Amino acid sequence: MTIPVKKLGEISLAIFESIFASKICNFQDTKAIISYFNEFDESILSLIHEKINDEYELEKVDDYILKNPLFTERKYQFITEDDKVNFIDSFYKKNSDLKYIGSKRINKCLETYIDKINELLNNILSPEGKILLYQMRNSASSILSEIKDNTQGIKQTQQEIKELKETLRSNQSREVIPLPFYNIHRQNKLFSGRNDILNNVFLQLAENKLVFLTGPGGIGKSQIARETVFQAKSKYELILWFSANSEYELVEEFNNAALYYKLIPEKSTDFDSIFSILSAFINRCDSSLVIYDGADDIPIDFLTTNCFFTNSDIIVTTQNSNIDRDEFPVIPVTTFTLDESKSFLLNNSSSRHQMETDHQIVENLSTTLENYPLALEYARAYVNKMHISFEDYLTIYNTNKQKILNSSITSYKKTAYTAWKISFEKVLQYTPTAKDVLNTISFLDSHDIPIYDIFKNQYSSYDFNQIVASITSYSLFTMNDNLANTHGITQEFLRLEMQENHTYQTYFEKTLHLLSEVIPQKITNALERDLVNQITKHAIKVISYNCDTTNEEYFDLVANTASKLYVLGNYTEVISFVQKYLDLYKNSNQNFRIYEMLIFSAQAYHYTGNDTVALQLLTEYISIVNSSDVLIDLQKWYLLSSYKNIVGIIQKDQGQLELCIETFSESLNYLNKLDMYSVNDQKANILNNIGNAYRNLHDLNKALNYYQQALSLVNHDKHQLLRIYGNIGLTYKLLGDFELALDYFQSALDYAIELGDKRNECIGLEHLGNCYICLHDFSKSLPYLEKSLQIANDMDFAIAKVNVYFDYGSIAAHNQDYSEAKQYWQLSLKKSIEINYQKGISLANYSLSHLPK
Repeated sequence: MTIPVKKLGEISLAIFESIFASKICNFQDTKAIISYFNEFDESILSLIHEKINDEYELEKVDDYILKNPLFTERKYQFITEDDKVNFIDSFYKKNSDLKYIGSKRINKCLETYIDKINELLNNILSPEGKILLYQMRNSASSILSEIKDNTQGIKQTQQEIKELKETLRSNQSREVIPLPFYNIHRQNKLFSGRNDILNNVFLQLAENKLVFLTGPGGIGKSQIARETVFQAKSKYELILWFSANSEYELVEEFNNAALYYKLIPEKSTDFDSIFSILSAFINRCDSSLVIYDGADDIPIDFLTTNCFFTNSDIIVTTQNSNIDRDEFPVIPVTTFTLDESKSFLLNNSSSRHQMETDHQIVENLSTTLENYPLALEYARAYVNKMHISFEDYLTIYNTNKQKILNSSITSYKKTAYTAWKISFEKVLQYTPTAKDVLNTISFLDSHDIPIYDIFKNQYSSYDFNQIVASITSYSLFTMNDNLANTHGITQEFLRLEMQENHTYQTYFEKTLHLLSEVIPQKITNALERDLVNQITKHAIKVISYNCDTTNEEYFDLVANTASKLYVLGNYTEVISFVQKYLDLYKNSNQNFRIYEMLIFSAQAYHYTGNDTVALQLLTEYISIVNSSDVLIDLQKWYLLSSYKNIVGIIQKDQGQLELCIETFSESLNYLNKLDMYSVNDQKANILNNIGNAYRNLHDLNKALNYYQQALSLVNHDKHQLLRIYGNIGLTYKLLGDFELALDYFQSALDYAIELGDKRNECIGLEHLGNCYICLHDFSKSLPYLEKSLQIANDMDFAIAKVNVYFDYGSIAAHNQDYSEAKQYWQLSLKKSIEINYQKGISLANYSLSHLPK
């Protein structure tokens, strides 16, 4: 867990409470406890120092500022007086059984520790950290003022002050330059042994540029790959680390890397496109290393055929033991040797209670744990956290081991499970609420879990930080930039524990509920969009664990996830996701939610140019819904209205304008049947679509009338406003009022950017570019069109690409470059025919026919 500067005090208190509580629990009588409150235990500060110093990291800042004594001598109060009072109050509430010690004694004891922790943090905090912390609390101008007024004899020349001001401004405003090492966590200081395997890895990379590390979960494959990265950093210009649990996750990982290096403006659903972009970027480097971690469930053929960058060295970690060794270089990863196990335990447990017999006991313990790395890590963390001896731990382990001898899990997992169970129960002893957090996380994807968003309404900030500190101290999960990461085996153990305790379904439903609360029904700003982008893979994961087809909240989450995949522009993923659940639950009693998802699937087919499939689906399900004995009339009318609306959109885009108006009217009639249950934004959407049809028929006054009706219903809904404003802009453009059209287009674009709606941002950019073409201002037009095409390519938004190609042809024709104009219009025509986009076909044919001979 990397601890940011501003949270040092908060997290230090949580760590202190956890350590202090464990110390008290070790005493057997009240006299010893009272005595402990009367003394100051320096070992507590040592433990806090070790934890904080190891996990607190910062980017370095300018060397000149680092040398400035104003910052190196400054003292900060990380834990304020209010924090101190709140902490002591909380301590009383949680430890009411300690009242016999006396409030005066408890207050004095805790206040002393807190004051010492403040001193400790000031000593730990590096000079650059003090600068960054100071920048959080003061502007650059106030820093300069304090320098001028400083009374401690610090002499600064005017030139030095000027340099300081410029440096601080630069530090606050400069753009962060992406590092050449992507998604690489800090080096694991606990890594031990494995020299033979590491040497073999480097040998295989030198000879074959590829190596597979195979072995069971928890054996250390990822840690070996991680250590390889740090030993080879100087060799490579670029290193990228990708989680590879599934094809979907790989697409996400490639997108995230491309965004990080500013290769694309927004995520793309086109795998070939995003891979090609990344490949071109990687090939600029003379040497690169790519790690695919956790490729357990992804087909090896897919990985080797579609994901290998030509000039890169590649490491793959996987539990798949069926890799063809005649075809690929494979290194099986097995357990530690006995010497490696002993070295790992003895060298990484400085807080244990040391004994003369440690070497023999550690040998016995390593053998008992079968030299299994994950089990050894659980044991090491426990011994360090509890400050007990390895002999004590071995006794605890052997006692617990008897409980699972008859379990069906593998030998290695039994060993790790016992060690995990010991740590798990100890965490719950001191922090019972950690159980809810861990059990919830067991249903999610194992990487990049936004726990602070998921649990934000469940605990206070202080209590949750205490939970996190307790869990991480026993290595049950790790933290990186406020995101939790855990091992798949740890999640498996948690689910096994819940099944044995008959709480599995309870926690599954609780996880459903938490995600349902976190994922908004409608995205209203870019921050919500970022959260949805981050949490969608976790929703997909938890959905996959369901075994109850009657849970309404489950189906609500499935439908909401489908809608969010659609809103994010992940059209290919929408189609496969919806099809999966249509097949699984077509005959369940939750037909409405399942049929509702078809709305997003059909639109996804349309926007990727597959209108035939979209219409086939809609025709099939219009019939199914009409004849359903399960759906009530209100549900039928809602679904039929939505289906008909999509059919109308497809008909409009295919040029069947009179027919689409009839279809939109049918959709509106179904919606009107809902009466008081109808939703205004749905009506507004249909009215807006009817306005579009009349605009395409050049009945512009009637179009504006429908747009105004739609506007009267939207009630400040930004999603609707951006679409309607864009269409009004198109209408005024046709009327020749380009200045008014530009105003509406710009308003629509502003809403799209505010909402993080890339599809409509793409449309809005093209509208503005096209309008400037009409004004013959091509220098203003081109930047809008270039950005629109870039987004269209990233999203595989076929219609948008057609429109931009046509616009490029128009610019070329205005510049009398008829050869280039012909090429663009022919391309626009070709793409329009491929997706049966009649408006595009008509415009391209007309323009091509009017080219000078």
